[in-house]
Amino acid sequence: MYTLEIDLRRSGVLADRYSAPVGIRTMEIRGTQILVNGSPIYLKGFGKHEDFMLLGRAFNGAVTKRDFECLKWTGANCFRTSHYPYAEEWCRMADEEGFLIIDEAPAVGMMRSFANFALAGAGGANKGFFAGDHVPELQKHHIEQVETMILRDKNHPCVFAWSLFNEPETTSAETQAYFKAVFAAARAVDPQHRPMTGALEKTSSPEADRCYALCDFICLNRYCGWYFRRGSARGFGTASYLRRCPLKMCPAFSSPTARFLFFLRLSAGDLKTTSKNCPAAHTLRRWD
Repeated sequence: MYTLEIDLRRSGVLADRYSAPVGIRTMEIRGTQILVNGSPIYLKGFGKHEDFMLLGRAFNGAVTKRDFECLKWTGANCFRTSHYPYAEEWCRMADEEGFLIIDEAPAVGMMRSFANFALAGAGGANKGFFAGDHVPELQKHHIEQVETMILRDKNHPCVFAWSLFNEPETTSAETQAYFKAVFAAARAVDPQHRPMTGALEKTSSPEADRCYALCDFICLNRYCGWYFRRGSARGFGTASYLRRCPLKMCPAFSSPTARFLFFLRLSAGDLKTTSKNCPAAHTLRRWD
């Protein structure tokens, strides 16, 4: 990391000075590999939650530092900010520690009711959440939240991808139209053109899902070993996504708790993002 200093002078006399940490890194998706500064990296980490028994969902510097030490202890190098953008101090510390972040917008619980939750990705009886008269206002606020997240965090080198939703109802034509506009707005506002994604509900499959094709890589929430089975990912749609997606895919991320399985899906051609504000610290460690 480097320190960028900007001086404001009046008649040659220093009136003010602003400093900010910056770095340089490149990120590239080539074939079935994610490259950081030209070197392949295998992402390992968590769909993180920042709850703490004494503070709840609130930022605390000491707790955050301890969390990063625990992340490093597990061998992690990446996490998703489930389910909203964390305090910016998280990004600053991730920049310094060399972690990668999937920054997630506060878009969770987008379905008719909790009773429909288990079928949100498979196509339940009630698929009308994105067909009501509330949708235009909801979409407006959704896009505002996405744009605010990107504009705030776009200069943090740790942020390598944006997650625009978590486990919504994704099986209706209205859902596809809704998120197509959200993805388009996000792509328009990010000057680095980072990959876009969203976390699909645990019952989702490519046969029923209408949103996975919008993503540059696919995030599958599967909870194997938590709600279902004992650590096995078999039978939860991962193979069907690999077969259905016409473009190259590869396993890219798995959590030590077996909670999330992430697969990379390339857009047409190779996707490449380059930042002038990214730390060389990302190349310190390759997790095999």
